[in-house]
Amino acid sequence: MSPAANFCPFANVQVRGDIPRERWGHSSFMWGRQLVLGLGCDEGSENNAVNMLNLDTLTWESYDGNQARVGGAMGLLEGKLFLVGGQDGDARSNDVLQFNLGGFLMQFDGVDDEIMARAHPT
Repeated sequence: MSPAANFCPFANVQVRGDIPRERWGHSSFMWGRQLVLGLGCDEGSENNAVNMLNLDTLTWESYDGNQARVGGAMGLLEGKLFLVGGQDGDARSNDVLQFNLGGFLMQFDGVDDEIMARAHPT
């Protein structure tokens, strides 16, 4: 077997904080210097958690999304997370839900990147 066959480009990263449980059927996206992971299914039941990993400190924070979904799509606009569709138990949905991410808003620093700034929840 060639050395290239044993190469794995992924490596475990040491993280801390409120580390999310294993899950599948979730959605994720980048928000500034945060990785947002949400919903999905863990241990056979739907998960309503929205988790954020700060990529500078490698620290997880968790929020109660108050809505369990598997297979929905998430996106962000003006500091608010939008969830579209998915499945909760046997019920499939095509609705659009909105969630405020802990009072964070995305702002632009005027140079080349967006930053996360604390703001009053909207």
